[in-house]
Amino acid sequence: MANQPMNLSIKWNKDNHSSILNIDGSCLDSPIRTGYGSVLRNKIGFYLSRFSGYNIPLTFFGLSYKGLMLAKEMDITELVCYSDSLYCINLIKGPNMMFHVYVVLLQDIKDLIEQSNVTIYHNFLEGH
Repeated sequence: MANQPMNLSIKWNKDNHSSILNIDGSCLDSPIRTGYGSVLRNKIGFYLSRFSGYNIPLTFFGLSYKGLMLAKEMDITELVCYSDSLYCINLIKGPNMMFHVYVVLLQDIKDLIEQSNVTIYHNFLEGH
């Protein structure tokens, strides 16, 4: 009975006490063919703003920065950010990586997070 799939209940969490930023990006075949999108909602789930685009090589990091800047411009001081990119979340939450290709952007994101009450969570792809 090895390698049996695990059953998970995946749903959107509507019981937040902060505004919500959902971010997602995708890449098809090469980093040149990428797309991204984000939705910003208030704490009860009502739509506040969104942005999307394509062909940006920074996908998650650019998205995170743009979403955090949008929240800052809207004077949102408490924010919960959800993403399915655990790798990127770990880079943002982890120690500074001096030689990462996006070290400056990562530091900008960390600075924005420190300036307000931002929490970043990993969610499964199916939970968007």
